[in-house]
Amino acid sequence: TKPVSNVASAQVSEPAPKPAPRVQQESSSIDVARAGADPVANASSSVAQKTLEAKPEISKQPTVANDVAANTPADPTLEEVVIPLDVASSPIEKQSRQLTAFERAENAFRRGVASLRSGRMAEAESRFREAIREDRSHLASQQALVGMLIDAGRYGHAEAVLAESLSINPRQPRRAMILARLQLEGGDLDLAIETLERARPYAGTDAMYLSFLGAVLQRADRHEEAVAQYRSALAFMPRNALWLMGLGISLRAVGRDGEAMQAFEDAAAIGSLEPGLQAYVEQQRLQLAQVAN
Repeated sequence: TKPVSNVASAQVSEPAPKPAPRVQQESSSIDVARAGADPVANASSSVAQKTLEAKPEISKQPTVANDVAANTPADPTLEEVVIPLDVASSPIEKQSRQLTAFERAENAFRRGVASLRSGRMAEAESRFREAIREDRSHLASQQALVGMLIDAGRYGHAEAVLAESLSINPRQPRRAMILARLQLEGGDLDLAIETLERARPYAGTDAMYLSFLGAVLQRADRHEEAVAQYRSALAFMPRNALWLMGLGISLRAVGRDGEAMQAFEDAAAIGSLEPGLQAYVEQQRLQLAQVAN
């Protein structure tokens, strides 16, 4: 199985302090002079890694559950039913009123947050799953549960939660990015592309999503499609040197050397690439100049 491409991987995560065993951590730089190495493949891999390391973050995703807990106000009535303000104040009416699915889910979620704050992880997971059973579209519980599962290295379970969430509401391109990253880490490049393409109509002007899709398509050697996605992303963020480099790689791969030269020149002029990638861009410029002459 091919390693996860570096132009696909800088957009979903920074290395975690304690990397999970299945999540492959790759160098963000390249050694274009390494014996036997393919510099184009290496550069493409580096661009992909950096593209995937951008938000939404996979290795930091486990902290989502803690963030949910930190940002949920402490509530002394955490274990009590949620009663909307429009319900009459009579205790009898409060007791007889039947809760909606969302309210039951919200109660379970709040109990899960309380368990999370107390370090009772198994109980928190159970509460979050209960919330999702009550209301399959309860996003906060899904987010917290996915974070916990990734943190525990239970990637297959996290994928299942994300896939279920997207089946209910496909208008979640950033969640599609997280699911695609997990699928990439599992070695299923085609499935990752399928996930991203399904969510593409809902990405709109999300340049991070567009460049991520371009990076993954590039990893699959679908360079013409990658060019289209990179150009779409750059229309919104034209001074992103990493994406310009990715664009140049795919343009050169399909023989559009003049356009590739311009992309590499633009990337080099911005000057924001790390030294290894900057050196690669300069090398590509020189090679293309020699070909043109």
